[in-house]
Amino acid sequence: MLLAIDTATHVLSIALATETHVIAETTWKTNNQHSVELAPAIERLLQQTGSTPHNLSALAVAQGPGSFTGVRIGLGLAKGMALALSIPLIPVQTLDTIAEGTPPSPQPLTAVIQAGRSRIIAAPYRHQGEQWIQSGELVLTTWEDLIPQLPVGTICNGELDAHGLELLQAHRIQVMPLGWQIRRAGFLAQVAWRRPAAPDPALVMPIYMK
Repeated sequence: MLLAIDTATHVLSIALATETHVIAETTWKTNNQHSVELAPAIERLLQQTGSTPHNLSALAVAQGPGSFTGVRIGLGLAKGMALALSIPLIPVQTLDTIAEGTPPSPQPLTAVIQAGRSRIIAAPYRHQGEQWIQSGELVLTTWEDLIPQLPVGTICNGELDAHGLELLQAHRIQVMPLGWQIRRAGFLAQVAWRRPAAPDPALVMPIYMK
């Protein structure tokens, strides 16, 4: 059983999952209370499923990009648990979770998270085989700079604020419905089961954008 942890932005999400089932998941918005809310939420999730940390066989964590504090807290707790329990740690790039939660489409996808100070972090994806594959670089940008560069037919998904939605709609760019926009740890777990674990959890480094 794998515990997935995502604290990369103001959206926090944790999930317990096997390779074939999401056992339990909880997702919520925090007012910069990552360090206060994360550990108790994990404890509750384990209790609700009749599990303990010793039932875990692996951990997955959002490695970034995202907010400096959010990424640091989630990664620090995941590394500590992995080392204490002697279990593998699987780092996952934050926007990969958004892509994983987007339905398959022949159209290109742009995944987005908020970066503060009216900035966003975005990455392009294309659907190949049975999954979304990142097809370009992560960029730290603004909606005004990003939107004119989007390929024709692009789908946009992720943390879409009111300003971004207004501009996307003005340019007639398709956005996913509200329920699809939430970054969920169940999808993080789904990605992690396909990925190799880090050789040494202590050496997993965060991805930050400047």
